[in-house]
Amino acid sequence: MSLRDAGFYLRARLSARLTRWGNRDGPALATPAPLDDVLSGARTPLALSRLLEGRSNADREAALIAWLQARNMSFARHPFETFEGRGENLSVDVGRGDRIVVLGVTSRLCYRVTERVEVLAAEGLPRYYARNGPPQLAIVVCSGRRLGPGEWEKRTVWFASPSR
Repeated sequence: MSLRDAGFYLRARLSARLTRWGNRDGPALATPAPLDDVLSGARTPLALSRLLEGRSNADREAALIAWLQARNMSFARHPFETFEGRGENLSVDVGRGDRIVVLGVTSRLCYRVTERVEVLAAEGLPRYYARNGPPQLAIVVCSGRRLGPGEWEKRTVWFASPSR
């Protein structure tokens, strides 16, 4: 572990402890909904959010995988390991018109995908950094060929606008 990585780790640990201390009088954490109830329930993004509330990261991964498999949805698994731990990112193909729900501690924001763009990593996408125009969400992932550790040929960007 490099000195830089150690600094990131210590900063994250300190931030997590300060956050816990600052929120000690806040609302109690949600009790996780039974997995079977969620799997047999509605297919909406808000219903899916019940899989995540009150669960650890490992439990969230397992619950989300079970939800995707129960609905025969194809997804890709991307295992990762850092100095903080290991896990698995899951990705599904999202297209124009699909909804994205962003979960906060006390709120949920819904967006509708308006555009999907794929660009060469070396070229970038200047409009991703635009500060003018209507509010939007942008999700960026590495894509294309893997050139080496942490290096990919392309970037895929999904733009989404607020929705109700």
